[in-house]
Amino acid sequence: MTSSLVDYVLLAALALTSACVLATYLKLRHFDRNHYDYKRTLDATADALKAAGHSMGSFTTDGQKTLLELAMRIDEARKTLASLDAGIAAAHDTLANLEKAAQHPAGGGRATLRLVGEDTTA
Repeated sequence: MTSSLVDYVLLAALALTSACVLATYLKLRHFDRNHYDYKRTLDATADALKAAGHSMGSFTTDGQKTLLELAMRIDEARKTLASLDAGIAAAHDTLANLEKAAQHPAGGGRATLRLVGEDTTA
């Protein structure tokens, strides 16, 4: 009788141990699945960061090219503006000379205005 009582205790201990091992196995399987998802997410994140790094390098290179082209265009615009300013100043001088000629007629009371490049031999 003692041996059957000990057998029942050992059987209960074996059943409890089996239940604990089964619970641990299920937890490890769940952990392994989470580990796989975590690894996959980290790999995707690493790929995204690499792509972002390449994009930033490309963006920097394109930005530098655009900046250089913009600086060249600004220099061209400044030269054109200086040329226009010189032309406007020359036009103002010509206008002032024409106004003076109109106010002080030379040669018999009539103002003689000649266009630049006008043929006076006729």
